[in-house]
Amino acid sequence: MCDLQQKSALVIGGSRALGAAITLGYAGRGADVVFTYGHHDDEARKTTHKAQSYGGRVEAIKHDVADNYADSAVLDTVQNRYARLDNLTYVVGDFHRASLGESTVAEFD
Repeated sequence: MCDLQQKSALVIGGSRALGAAITLGYAGRGADVVFTYGHHDDEARKTTHKAQSYGGRVEAIKHDVADNYADSAVLDTVQNRYARLDNLTYVVGDFHRASLGESTVAEFD
């Protein structure tokens, strides 16, 4: 396994499902992790507590991915706290369980 001690990671959309798994993976390998979330405060708290149980520093930031100024603020936070960014993962979007034939173009917009 990859050791990420003394590394930092930013996961955009890291509170639920795949994003949470990635957040926990980074934390479990020793990275300091900042993750963002949109609307799911309870899920963000759960992910934070679970990730912190691995012993590293973990921070959740409420973030609107459609706001370019918010993107800059998140990057500034990581830079100010950790002086560097070693890993960036972008996991944002809704998951709709349907076959391609049942899906509409609007669902992909």
